Amino acid sequence: MFSRAKGIAVLAVFLISAIAFAGCEASVGTKDEGTQLEGIITKQLAGKIADRVDNPEVDDVTCVKASEGKYDCVAKVSYDSEKGRKTEDLAIKGTCDAKNCAWETK
Repeated sequence: MFSRAKGIAVLAVFLISAIAFAGCEASVGTKDEGTQLEGIITKQLAGKIADRVDNPEVDDVTCVKASEGKYDCVAKVSYDSEKGRKTEDLAIKGTCDAKNCAWETK
């Protein structure tokens, strides 16, 4: 049987664990949005610019949180040009909410 003291102790442990877990989840969620946005841009960008350049490849994408739900990203893109393979950085702005992320070039 639970005594009142044991019940309060169990409740206290549960509440402390829940608060600690919520704090970790919030800090991880921010990084996960940026990582998710980087993955989306990596998958979609080459297809979006294929009509403008030949044989585009996304070499790297880095996103940094600008404000709540908003990110500044840079994508390193390489493509074929008349003088050979060329690499450029593209500035991208992204947003993430609870359901999804979206992006567009600046």
